[in-house]
Amino acid sequence: MRQKQIRTRDARREAVTAEPMLEGVVPLDSRGRRNWKKMSDCEMIQHARHFIKEKRITTRNALANADLPMYRELSNRKLMDRLGLPKTSKIYASIGDEELVSYTTQFMQKNRIDSKVGLQKKRSGLYHALSNRGVLVSINFGKKRRDWTWMSDSEMISHTKALMAEKGLSSKSDLIEADSGLFQTIKHRGLLDRIGFEERQRNWKAMSDEELVETAKRIMREKKLTKISELNKAAHGIMINLKKRGLLCRIDFKRCKSRSWASMSDNELVEFAKSIVAANGIQNRKGLVKADAGLHDALYRRKLLGRIPFIRRKRESRNWESMSDDGLVGYAESLLKEKGITGRDGLREADRGLYEILQRRSLFSNVFADIEKTKRQSLENQFLSGLRLAPEAMEKFGEGK
Repeated sequence: MRQKQIRTRDARREAVTAEPMLEGVVPLDSRGRRNWKKMSDCEMIQHARHFIKEKRITTRNALANADLPMYRELSNRKLMDRLGLPKTSKIYASIGDEELVSYTTQFMQKNRIDSKVGLQKKRSGLYHALSNRGVLVSINFGKKRRDWTWMSDSEMISHTKALMAEKGLSSKSDLIEADSGLFQTIKHRGLLDRIGFEERQRNWKAMSDEELVETAKRIMREKKLTKISELNKAAHGIMINLKKRGLLCRIDFKRCKSRSWASMSDNELVEFAKSIVAANGIQNRKGLVKADAGLHDALYRRKLLGRIPFIRRKRESRNWESMSDDGLVGYAESLLKEKGITGRDGLREADRGLYEILQRRSLFSNVFADIEKTKRQSLENQFLSGLRLAPEAMEKFGEGK
């Protein structure tokens, strides 16, 4: 019996790993997963080239999006250069630092970018090229993140005291409003006690009811507060004392109109809900919750939601499994043109179902091939125009000096 099991297992392994060099076939392990270790470098390259040709992949990023495990295996073996796929950063490798800085400055002005994060989101390849060369400091970003790490505790205290004296600040709340980042840094280092803030601990218990109410009204006038929640955030201490003394009713807060659902019959409540739905064009229960959560809860408790005539939109039932890859790509391309979509995020927001089926079938590179080509050509044109304008910019810079 034992020998029979061994022969059966060996036969299964032979069947799994049979003919690994057939075009597009990868050897599998006993669990049915792809076993890259059993493939040599030549076999790996042959399989990758077949996959690239089949999926019409043109860049390394597209290959990573289409098959991340295979991309990682190729990268670990250092075989990516033998596939002939271009790198995004290759465009910036042939230009000098000054030309790259000049091109980046023009690109940021054209796209209204004023921070490192914005540049990284818009052109990650350009950002990494600048970072790798160490020329990010030459770019004039409008927003600069302050680095407090180089300052000692004594220097931080001196800087804070000078800032408070310059702007006439005296309390912690004043410093928070003026520079919250500096306050958080001081708090993190445990230096708040060494700054010498003016304590504004008010004795609410010593105040009479009239004085407490007048103080609350004055704070609301000065800070233009209208709601209980706003007063609670702005002056939590006085809010607690007003609540303890039962004085909140003497403050003129802006309140929503109180409606008594209990005094309405079922028919009256349904008719009122119908008028709200018709007036606001509400199409479903979720829309009613957003428009009037209290009315929705009253209908839900009385089990009357079924009597509200919501306008329900029927979703189109699409059978993705019956569509071939070419048919799916054509459908996606027509949707992109119709909606004016240029990226994956836009497709995910417009049609989540289509996005997921394209992701499962690894067809993103096919759908966005023309768009990526257009973007690449646009980037090359911008780069060439930047090179043409670089000498003129340098001459003007010299004349300005």
